[in-house]
Amino acid sequence: RPVTVTDVMARWVGRLGLVPHKAAIIEYFTQHERVKQFAFSKGGAEAAFAHVQHHLEINPTHLVGGNDLQSAYNEGDRSPMWDLLEGVPGLASILPYVVAVYGVVAWIVLERPGIGPLRVKNGTGYRQGCVLAALLFCLVLHVTLLDVAARNPSLYISAFVDDTKFLGDVATVPTALGTHAGLYALKTRGAMNLDKYEVYSPTVPLDEVRAALDLAELPGDMTVSSDGIVVCGGPIGTPDFVAEFVRDQVATKTAALPYVQAMESVQNQCYFLSNSLAKNFVHVMRLTPCGGDSRAGAELAKWDAQLNGLLEQIAGTRELDDFSRGIAALSQADGGLGL
Repeated sequence: RPVTVTDVMARWVGRLGLVPHKAAIIEYFTQHERVKQFAFSKGGAEAAFAHVQHHLEINPTHLVGGNDLQSAYNEGDRSPMWDLLEGVPGLASILPYVVAVYGVVAWIVLERPGIGPLRVKNGTGYRQGCVLAALLFCLVLHVTLLDVAARNPSLYISAFVDDTKFLGDVATVPTALGTHAGLYALKTRGAMNLDKYEVYSPTVPLDEVRAALDLAELPGDMTVSSDGIVVCGGPIGTPDFVAEFVRDQVATKTAALPYVQAMESVQNQCYFLSNSLAKNFVHVMRLTPCGGDSRAGAELAKWDAQLNGLLEQIAGTRELDDFSRGIAALSQADGGLGL
C-alpha cells in the first residue's frame, strides 16, 4: 500500500474535484434497485443500518450475511479503476488528478540473500488520507456486488464502504457469500477473512442455516446467530443482544477513564472527557433506541454516571458560578461558548 499520507494541498484539490460530481456519484452507487452503496450519501452509515433493519421487518424469514475483506484498502487492485472512472458521469474529468496521484506505480525492492534484490511493482492499495481512496475502492468493489446481485435475483445488498451485508432467504445468502468471495478475488485480487464471516437468522432454525452454508462450501465454524448482528457500528437483534453490545462498549470506554486522571493538566482532562469520550455513544444512540426504560438506555446511564462523577472529581463541581456562566453565555465570536 502507498503509505505516504496525502498532503493537505492534494486533499484540498481532490475534494474540489469531487464536489461538482457528488450527486452523480450518489446516483451511481444507489441507482440499482437491489444494491445500495451508502458511503457517499449524507448520513450513509445510518442509511445502511436502516436499510438492513427495515428489510428484516418486512422479511422476517430472511437472513443477513456479513463478510470481511482482508486488508481492504491495502490489497485492492487499482488497475480496474481507470475504465470504471469513465463510467460515472463527470468523473472522467478528474482522471488527470487521479493519474497524478496513482498513475506512477512504485517499485517494491525485496532483498534476497545470495540471490539479489527482487523488484515488484506495487499496483495495489490506496493512499492514507486520500479523499479519492474510498471512491476508487468502492468503484472496484461495486462491480463485484452488482455481479453477485445479477446472479442472485432475490438478493439485496446494503453497503457502507467495505461493511457489506447480504440480505435474502436461507438459500440465497450463503450462495451469495461464496460467490462474492470468488468474484472479489478474481476482479480485485483481494482476499476474504472467511473466519470472520457471520450470518444472522432471526427466525430460520440455525441447523437449516448451517446446512445451507455447507452446500455453499463455506466454513463449518462460521458464526451463525439468532440473536443479532452489528451493522455500521450499531446492533440489530434481540433486546438482550442490543443491551449486551452497549454494555461491552461502555466497558471498553470505561477502561480509558483511569488514563484521563493521569494527565497533569486539568484542562486537558476536561477537554478529553467532554470532546472525546463524551461523544463516543452518539453514533450508537442515533441508531439504537436508548431512551425511556430500555435496557440499552440503562447501560448508557451507567456510563453517564461514571463520566459525570469523574468530571465532578476533576473540577470539584459541574455547576458554574454567575461570573463563569456570564462568560459562557457570550457568543464564540466574543470569546464565550455561546451557551
